[in-house]
Amino acid sequence: MPSQTGQNKKDILIIGAGITGLSAAYKLHGLFNVTLLETSSRTGGKLHSVDFRGKKVDVGPDSFLTRNTSAVDLASKLNLSEHLVAPARQGASLYSRGQLRKLPIDLALGIPTNLISVLSSQIVSPLSALRSATDFFWPAKLPSFTALLDAAENTEASLPPVGYPDPSIGRLLNKRLGKETVERLIAPLIAGINAGDINHLSFAATTPELARAVSEKRSIVLSLRNYKRQASPGGKLKTTTPPFLGLNTSLASLTESLTENLLAAGVNISLGVQATEIALLPRDTKHWEVSIRQNNMSEEKVYFDGLILALPAFATADLLAKALPEIASLCQEIPFSSVATLLAAWNADEMPPIYGTGFLVARKPKKLITGVTTLSSKWTHLSDTGEVWLKISAGHYSDDRVTTLDDETLTSAMIKDTKSILGIAKDPIENLLFRWENAFPQYNTGHIERIMKIDSMTAAIPTLSLAGASYHGIGIPACISDGIAAADKLSSALQ
Repeated sequence: MPSQTGQNKKDILIIGAGITGLSAAYKLHGLFNVTLLETSSRTGGKLHSVDFRGKKVDVGPDSFLTRNTSAVDLASKLNLSEHLVAPARQGASLYSRGQLRKLPIDLALGIPTNLISVLSSQIVSPLSALRSATDFFWPAKLPSFTALLDAAENTEASLPPVGYPDPSIGRLLNKRLGKETVERLIAPLIAGINAGDINHLSFAATTPELARAVSEKRSIVLSLRNYKRQASPGGKLKTTTPPFLGLNTSLASLTESLTENLLAAGVNISLGVQATEIALLPRDTKHWEVSIRQNNMSEEKVYFDGLILALPAFATADLLAKALPEIASLCQEIPFSSVATLLAAWNADEMPPIYGTGFLVARKPKKLITGVTTLSSKWTHLSDTGEVWLKISAGHYSDDRVTTLDDETLTSAMIKDTKSILGIAKDPIENLLFRWENAFPQYNTGHIERIMKIDSMTAAIPTLSLAGASYHGIGIPACISDGIAAADKLSSALQ
């Protein structure tokens, strides 16, 4: 299966055609013969759009953070810059204590820095809002996270520093800001993005920028006020780029354009192909033997000089179980959560006004849905239909109902929650359900140490790279960066 377009070039196999694998292929094509394998019937992974009531709508992520510029840079290379758009609205609400309430002003990295606004938001009880003020008077400094985060960024380090702190978000914040404030306000903002559980998610691994900002400080709130000042106009972190961007052609057009460019450049992209086993060969031959199966046919073996596994960690673990069992075992330890999204349309006169871009849902009381994005308000290219379009999300690390309920029951329950929160009587005109099983890797306590061990072991194998959301960051820009880094490693080893 190796490409025949360049007979004297080395052959590289990339398994997984999501944004990570496609980005790696884009960096390597032209220098090597690149083959890209994908088990499903399409490229793009979680970047996926569908036709919904005559428009292309993202059923996976629809925007990305611009702090890491890799997605903006890639869009420019693909001539998509003119299609980059910022959300038309700012702000959001949170469903807590029986009703929708605007999120407090002056949030920094998901943490409130103005306790008066927390009190006035009524997201938590007055007593809990006042309880958060104990952070100002806490006698002990916060742990030092800098050494751990620096070690994680050092590709030559194999283990974190001795005695490093790696508490969960809940363990660190509950005692300083109060359990109710953390559960009702902070958890939906931080853990919600990761479909995780704050009592398991590592503070340093999940929120590294936040961990650096508060490292060895006396007060979380005061240190984040200083962080916000630096990020404000005139501050050291000032930027004119909007914090979030999407594409008015759908965010999935990023991977669609990548696929078109790679095919035009002669990259061999094979869909519906499953790699079943990998063997590392002696160095005087091709380095990798890969067993593949296509369309339920018998297996065949193919051979490559370099290998990139741009897969979820559990899939990588299965492939490496025989060839590299220690790496496979570490990959298998990374947990995942499943989510579902439901596109739903209502007539505009049946829907009350929704503030900002939508709302999140606090974990208590236990609603099934975790958040709602008002697509027709967030994006101007979806706003001219005379209807209100919502993308409703459900599922997280501590709730597996999105995998156990059948489609009809799950859809009905998600609509019921949405109608209850918004106070609407009628069912949607149309709805479409999408499930994302094992879609979100969980950066739980111990994640950084685990990834450092994986990175150390793969560093000793120059022709192998592991990349994707399982390891160094779950966002789209982080996955692009990881794919490029994986490509650079193989390029250095094989050129």
